[in-house]
Amino acid sequence: TAAALGDSARTFVAQTESGKYRGEIIGETDQHVVQRLSSHSAVAHMKQLLERTPNVGETSAINYTNDRATVREWRERSRGQELTR
Repeated sequence: TAAALGDSARTFVAQTESGKYRGEIIGETDQHVVQRLSSHSAVAHMKQLLERTPNVGETSAINYTNDRATVREWRERSRGQELTR
């Protein structure tokens, strides 16, 4: 986390009962993947709870239910509205 976000960044443990997380995967260890939450925070996910291990650089949505997590590719929606005629 410190290497990707700076020394003042914080790392949190994923809430595995019902947590929902979206963001870029910024790091990996033998047992965890680290996902960016904001410019100053990240969350660590235990690999053994994930249905698949996302790759570093992948933007993912990780959703927990009862200590199991689904991993999906996630794309942020456009914030502006388009006008059509």
